[in-house]
Amino acid sequence: MSKICEECNYETGYNFNIETTYLEEENYTKSETLYRKQFLNVFNIAEYNFIEINKIIPIVYDAIKNETFFIELSEALTENTKLPFEIKKEDLIILLFQYEYFHYFHLLLKKLYQDKKYDIEKQNLINIIHKKHIN
Repeated sequence: MSKICEECNYETGYNFNIETTYLEEENYTKSETLYRKQFLNVFNIAEYNFIEINKIIPIVYDAIKNETFFIELSEALTENTKLPFEIKKEDLIILLFQYEYFHYFHLLLKKLYQDKKYDIEKQNLINIIHKKHIN
């Protein structure tokens, strides 16, 4: 059983069973609305609640912080995200929940949770991170 299975589950607040489909919607406004709904569903909440979300994200971070894929994602984010300040490694995970990355990150977490191979999902996410910052 993977560490993420032991630490993150429906009871701790992260719902791995949600299918993220917002990127399939061609209309950006509808896609954004769908993203927000699916984001809330993943955290098992009906409306945005930073306190509840902030209870769950550190649990996810603790479960994956030493995984090779997260180290690779952190490096890609650090190299490709230009902020006027330095962001701590434990805070980088928050970037992975933004619109552009959420679908891919959730798929990766879902595969990890199911104890399945996730190399394709990891590479897709790294490619998206790089692509976003090339344009």
